[in-house]
Amino acid sequence: MTSHFKISGSSRVSLVRLSLLAAALFGVAGGAGGCSLTGNSAWNGVHASAGLGLQEVNLTGSIDTDTEVSPGVFVTTEFDLEDNGGQDSSQQALYASAQVGLAPIEFRVSAFEYSNDASGIFTGDFLGTPFTGPVDTKFDIQAYKGTIGIDLLNLERLRIGALIGATVLDLDLRVSSSLVPGTEETLDELVPAPVIGGRADFKITGWLRVGGELTLLPIDEIEDFEVSFLDYEVGIHIEPFPYLEIFGLYRSLELEVEGDIDGSNASVDMGMSGPVFGVAITF
Repeated sequence: MTSHFKISGSSRVSLVRLSLLAAALFGVAGGAGGCSLTGNSAWNGVHASAGLGLQEVNLTGSIDTDTEVSPGVFVTTEFDLEDNGGQDSSQQALYASAQVGLAPIEFRVSAFEYSNDASGIFTGDFLGTPFTGPVDTKFDIQAYKGTIGIDLLNLERLRIGALIGATVLDLDLRVSSSLVPGTEETLDELVPAPVIGGRADFKITGWLRVGGELTLLPIDEIEDFEVSFLDYEVGIHIEPFPYLEIFGLYRSLELEVEGDIDGSNASVDMGMSGPVFGVAITF
């Protein structure tokens, strides 16, 4: 089963409003951020960076399926990703980010993934397919985010800004019976979602700064699915030498989706989080 989320009509209205909000923020940024656009901070003037690191990703959550056992009578079965799916150990994954800006505007992209094969025990329905006993799970999840940042305050030591952009989650969650060949069910979804949020950075010294950002979903429905989404990261950045940065972050992403998936009423409650350590080249 493969299905793809699309933006519904009501969601498009929200996107138009977001575009108007972005235009307004650009205007505000020209006045608020325009007072201090040059300096020696990572966000002043023309700036760019590209970073690569390793993230220790922990996956938590569950997938619940409502099964009709008789006309009008439903039974809910919970598939716990850790207890039933065996996805209870953290995995190391690549984390990449890049940004380029001319204050008070900045474009940023980031990506990370989770991939793990495991074994568990599950008795019940998973998206309409019944399982009994040992199961094998193969989970591959990629998360991509792109944002435009508009500085509302841009000073030598402090930056505060608004974010608008999009996140794409590529989910491939496979569950197969260890005892019955051919018994398998897959949640294969591509989830694009508009996001809004904010960020803040503070320079402690010339070589040390801290900062973070948070984005969330400004709408609660994508196609026929109820969706909620929260993504944040906080971190410390050290610049021991010119053009070189060492960073340590904590990144967390939470997703909830409820709706009809492959003919079954299901809800997905999933979280990925963990520390990130890496290096970046700065300009």
